[in-house]
Amino acid sequence: MNTTDLIIAAFGILFIISGWSKGIVRSLLGPAALVLATAAAFIYYQKTHNILISCVIGIFGPLVLGWALSLFLAVWNNIFNSDAKGEPMLPSRILGSVFHLLWGGTFVVLTVVLLLMIPEKYITIPGLARAQNNIRTSTIYSYSKIFWPSSMISLNSVENGLSILDNPEKIEKLQASPEFQSLQQEPKIQEILADEETLRQIQDKDLGKLLSNPKIMALIRDKELMEKFLDLNKRLIMEGQKETSSSPKVYEPPAAR
Repeated sequence: MNTTDLIIAAFGILFIISGWSKGIVRSLLGPAALVLATAAAFIYYQKTHNILISCVIGIFGPLVLGWALSLFLAVWNNIFNSDAKGEPMLPSRILGSVFHLLWGGTFVVLTVVLLLMIPEKYITIPGLARAQNNIRTSTIYSYSKIFWPSSMISLNSVENGLSILDNPEKIEKLQASPEFQSLQQEPKIQEILADEETLRQIQDKDLGKLLSNPKIMALIRDKELMEKFLDLNKRLIMEGQKETSSSPKVYEPPAAR
């Protein structure tokens, strides 16, 4: 486990504790306020086309509605449940914990995905490159790939394969392999390698633009080409393992006491 795993685990524990203390009814107030405010902002924009007021409704609406719903629930309990202590029952606590974990976890996952989708040309932001590397090497990230859409998995393979074809050092290592030669002769690959804009998107790891790039999407829809990309990725992994196993170990003398 690395820092990303620990942070996500800590958020998960906090979500469970928060849901347990609130119960299911109070746990639903925040999401309900967010949905209502977002819908109100969208409807207002559709009718008036005033983006400023719509943003104000979308940003501050959940806070106001959340406070109003909490006040309404408190008044309701005072009037109709005056004999109750106000503590949620066990089933309500369990449902609240599960809901809070799913709701809060969704926002944590979205934040992680957005961090990974920031192109490399913006890596000048302090700590961003380190955060992205930490996320990619986390245990949670490796298991999360099971739930990735097929287009994201394919895009990852295409991105790795094309970066190899555009890298002279990697070409020298793999040019004799049948996987490399098979891909290099493909007309669609030649077309992409001649497109400076697409190559720039690959180098910047701009996932947003790559997913909307018609040439990249044409590759992803081509099952035969995708199999070749997967074969090339496997070859690259094997070559990396060979280099690691064959590299000489440097003797480090024990530190003097």
